[in-house]
Amino acid sequence: MTSIKLPDSLWMSPGYGKMFQGFQDLMKFRIRNILLVSSLYDLYLFEEDGRLYELIREEYRGLNLSHAPELTRVSSGMEALRLAKEEKRFDLIITTPHIEDMEVSRFAKMVRNSDLDMPIVLLT
Repeated sequence: MTSIKLPDSLWMSPGYGKMFQGFQDLMKFRIRNILLVSSLYDLYLFEEDGRLYELIREEYRGLNLSHAPELTRVSSGMEALRLAKEEKRFDLIITTPHIEDMEVSRFAKMVRNSDLDMPIVLLT
């Protein structure tokens, strides 16, 4: 068996190391569990269309990541706060403008004022 030494230029192009390091730096912020807060109607639309989960899965596949995050769906802000505080497994909260029991701005303030340290994304 003959071994061939490939030129270094095939292994790493200029700037590749910095780009790869940037990607590795982002991996420590990997999202594993998402809490989705929206009205029952919006939850129904997400289920029917499968849009949100499919978009997330396609993004992960495009980045060659093996596991897309798990989605937990709730319809009320109070239930979302309870779950997030009790289970402490969520990395991100995604909410729609319409949730069952409160204005979304009030929900965001309640999350910020609690001991939860996680980002909130508003889908519009």
